[in-house]
Amino acid sequence: MNAERYHHYERYFQEYGLSDLDYPITPNEIPSIEDRLQIGINVFSFYDDEGRARYPIYVSQKNLAKTIDLLYWNEHYAWIRSFSRFMADIRKNRHKLLWCKRCLSHFSSENALDTHHLYCRRIDFSDLIYTMPPEGSKLKFKHYRYVSFEIFCALNLMSFIS
Repeated sequence: MNAERYHHYERYFQEYGLSDLDYPITPNEIPSIEDRLQIGINVFSFYDDEGRARYPIYVSQKNLAKTIDLLYWNEHYAWIRSFSRFMADIRKNRHKLLWCKRCLSHFSSENALDTHHLYCRRIDFSDLIYTMPPEGSKLKFKHYRYVSFEIFCALNLMSFIS
């Protein structure tokens, strides 16, 4: 299939009623098109000459069955068929990464991504995520190998004093 040829996509214009839209479509119009097509749409762009400095323009907040990703540049859209290939230059190895499309963070497990989504997709994004322990409480380290050398020395010195 020659994906660049227009006639492959003509049926979608009739099927979804896209012929009556005013082109070029701006990213501001994406939410209304999502409602019309019942397809989630994510739009990304870049601001450097190599196309590596990517950022999200619009990430769908709608929980729809089908979602597509588009690249937007010079008032044109291109379909991103594989988001992991689109972000492939960030990977240092060939392991598959899972992506948060809102902040473009990457994760190696589905569980880590799901935990991240609890915080990244929040509507009240300005509220605090973590709470501090009550004032006057004491911290106890169980795994000293994760503590810096300076803190480890200070903890050992405090155990000598008490």
